[in-house]
Amino acid sequence: MISGEFLILGLLSYLLTSKTKLSTNIAGGTLTVVTFGFFINCRNEFEKKLKENAELGELMNLIIKYRGTELEAKFQEKYTEKVKEMDSKSKYV
Repeated sequence: MISGEFLILGLLSYLLTSKTKLSTNIAGGTLTVVTFGFFINCRNEFEKKLKENAELGELMNLIIKYRGTELEAKFQEKYTEKVKEMDSKSKYV
């Protein structure tokens, strides 16, 4: 649906103004804005996931490092809390 919006806006602008170049520019501009909007949103989500995965990796390394000690249980608890928090925020679960 969103990919066709630039065509609809271009067609509407042509029907309202009967100016071919203007309607083409509007359609192209709309396509560009929508594409960049999706790219920025996707990139931000990707960066957020990378940060969360790095945090989980650090916790996993601490769990392995302190295996058999009291600290392991604390880090394991933090790890499970972080995973539950990520799952509650996820769009795909």
